[in-house]
Amino acid sequence: MKKSLIALTLAACATLAHAENETIQLVDDFRRTPALAGEAQYTFYAVDVSDTIARRLPNQHIFSRNQLKQRFCWELTGLPANKRLYNADLSLTAPSVTTFLDTDGNRISSNQHVSHVQLEAKEGRIGECGMFEASDPAGTYVFQVSVEGKTYPAQKIILR
Repeated sequence: MKKSLIALTLAACATLAHAENETIQLVDDFRRTPALAGEAQYTFYAVDVSDTIARRLPNQHIFSRNQLKQRFCWELTGLPANKRLYNADLSLTAPSVTTFLDTDGNRISSNQHVSHVQLEAKEGRIGECGMFEASDPAGTYVFQVSVEGKTYPAQKIILR
């Protein structure tokens, strides 16, 4: 499972990096829930990167092992303009033991992986995307993000 959430970073702004070094434009066709004034807003979503234009998927919580061009993503927007680096903990719990890649490329067999990362904000945004592989166990995964000590809602992801 190549779910090192660092290695799978796809820019959370308006572009995503394609494996062949092409640029994929993100079509922003969803609506965010208004955040309280002064608070950063957390968004969880899914995209399909099979074409040069990445499209947001209507069902962001169900993935197929046959659809390897789908990504689950998170984004935090509305961050203060005077702060550029943010410490984040990204946790992914699998339904059974699987293999994760850590930030150094080492394989880890476990049912949970936590990445401690430092992300650079661009235009008041940070975020990343992860992906599944065909060999990953089917079932319900739980993904959660904490940034600078604030934990955002856990997201259930079903892999079929």
